[in-house]
Amino acid sequence: SGIILIPIMVSCISDRNVVENKCYPLAVSVEDDGFIQKNITKDTRTINNRYTTTFAKGDKIGLYIVDGSGNIQTNNLCLTYDGTYWNYPPDTMAYYDNTSTTKYYAYYPYQSTITSSNVYPYGTDAVSFFCNLIPAWGLNLPIDQSTQAKYSAADLMVGDGSIGNLMMNATQSLKINMYHQMGMVEINMPYYYLSTDANYKYIPGLTWTNMIPYSMSDSTFHCIVSPMSSIRLTGQYISNLNSNSFKNISEVLSSNTGQYQTINIDGG
Repeated sequence: SGIILIPIMVSCISDRNVVENKCYPLAVSVEDDGFIQKNITKDTRTINNRYTTTFAKGDKIGLYIVDGSGNIQTNNLCLTYDGTYWNYPPDTMAYYDNTSTTKYYAYYPYQSTITSSNVYPYGTDAVSFFCNLIPAWGLNLPIDQSTQAKYSAADLMVGDGSIGNLMMNATQSLKINMYHQMGMVEINMPYYYLSTDANYKYIPGLTWTNMIPYSMSDSTFHCIVSPMSSIRLTGQYISNLNSNSFKNISEVLSSNTGQYQTINIDGG
């Protein structure tokens, strides 16, 4: 998560605007609600950072601000994370207008090609606002998710913003809670211990064919899947350390919106 801290621009403020809180720049913070286990309700889950996105320097979100009549006031404004704060583009800023009917929406990762046809300005929440973007995203997921950047690029999140407190540097806080719109599958591959020391283990050589997941650590892989359809993961791995014989992998990957499924290959 992060927050934008920007000095107030005195030139934009009149006494009336200060009183009505109409000219305070929005300081944006972002939190990921995380994936939850498949078929587990949000109310009964436990928090696990393994399934929560940690935003990295250079990550970008797209921000929308919509007034009570459905007019888009801020359209796909790109905010960039520097490792601490979410920053506006040069010479650009979004302001708080002190109107309770104003709505704030955001999505991740940012795409410059998003147009008005991808959003529904009369939506009542982020999911209905991005109702055209979400299914289109699911139909165009990349097969190669082998790096952190490629994996993150597939992981669509949308979020609703809520206005918080006026901050010490005269900015108005805007907190955005993000929710994953795709599903995720965790794949645990088997490995061999080479001694009684658990640190000495051998990860079998393996190859993937029609899907290349992201290696999270050691023998655990993650991949983003569409909640609208299932895909089959195929590949092979060394099943016998001494003979180097290969064993085929064939698993159906599927998960619901915002949920993850775990597959343990030969016990994981």
